[in-house]
Amino acid sequence: MRKSKLSWYKQNRLIELFVAGLFEGEVEIDE
Repeated sequence: MRKSKLSWYKQNRLIELFVAGLFEGEVEIDE
């Protein structure tokens, strides 16, 4: 339970940083 919770937190953090980067225009997505 603790491990999955930590994994969820890390994943949520990555998404948060990714979204912040998009808004700042520092993240480029190659399609």
